[in-house]
Amino acid sequence: MYEYKNTYCNGDGKYEGYNAELKRLIPPKGAVEDPKNNPKLERYRKMANAYGDISRNGGQNRNKEVSYFFPKVLTLLWEVKGEPRRRDLFDRYDAAFAIIEPIMDKAILFAAVEQDLVVDKTKQK
Repeated sequence: MYEYKNTYCNGDGKYEGYNAELKRLIPPKGAVEDPKNNPKLERYRKMANAYGDISRNGGQNRNKEVSYFFPKVLTLLWEVKGEPRRRDLFDRYDAAFAIIEPIMDKAILFAAVEQDLVVDKTKQK
């Protein structure tokens, strides 16, 4: 099996520690507790679901969410000219994760700040 280095799906993303802490705050089903007061955490939850679908199914089960949170990724993964070789598919995923990971990094940091897991230095005086 092919392993994607430095990705959240491989368990070694840039902010994996915060990602793990945020996952503990996400219920097994449905929205987070009090989504109106936790909008960044709710957004992270939706993005994490879309992200997981990309890594498991190429984004085919949640294509609306994937397209919304990770623009151009589905086109990159699904556009096939001729019969793709296995290596071509891995290259497509490498390119997709190059788009996805920085977007997830931001979502994780915003949610971590909202949940007081990390100190927002811009709010310090």
